[in-house]
Formats: sequence, structure tokens, C-alpha cells
Amino acid sequence: SAEENVAIAAASAVITTLTLQPTLYWKTAAAHRLPFSLNPAVVYRGTGASLANEVVQMGMQFFVTGVAKRAFAARADGAAPPASADPATDNPAPAPIACVAPLELPVAGIGSTSAA
Repeated sequence: SAEENVAIAAASAVITTLTLQPTLYWKTAAAHRLPFSLNPAVVYRGTGASLANEVVQMGMQFFVTGVAKRAFAARADGAAPPASADPATDNPAPAPIACVAPLELPVAGIGSTSAA
């Protein structure tokens, strides 16, 4: 179901974000010529924004993939896709995109005050 897909995506996003946050920090620190650090308080700074970003993005990806899979499977069988009690859940809305775009800015470091 769509809810299961989103739940799996959220769990995957948390694991992925917490695992990759140090490498993201080290990459960004190297690009800005900051000193290398193993201090967890420094390395995991910004994890909240990264988590919010990844949970929304991966949730949408899993949701849309599930909807597309159901639609294509129904076409292959020649049968109509199963009807939902709420048609709005079958069509991804642009609203999550409005949530993702602002979250990308701090994660990508856009608007940073450091000199290049």
C-alpha cells in the first residue's frame, strides 16, 4: 500500500541520512577549506534539515513508484487499477515539492556566508 511504501521510505531515509551525514559534512568542509573534525557535535550539525529533506524526498519517490507500479501492472493485465477510497492518495500532489525545495537550500549550502 502507499502508506507502507512511505513508512519504508521514511525508515530508509533516517538510516541513510544518519549513516552518510559524516561524509556529507567532510565533503562540505573540504570544499570550504574548513579543518577536518571527528567531533560528533560538529559532524552531525545540520542533521535535522538533512533528515527532513531525505524523508520527504524518499517518501515521495517510494509513493510515486508504488502508484506507477500499480498503474503499469494494471495495464499489463488489461484490468483497471484498484480504486481507492480516496482518489487524492492515488495522485501525487505538488505540495510536497514546496516542502522539499526550501529544505534543499541549507543542505546544499546555498546562501552560505563563507567566502569561496
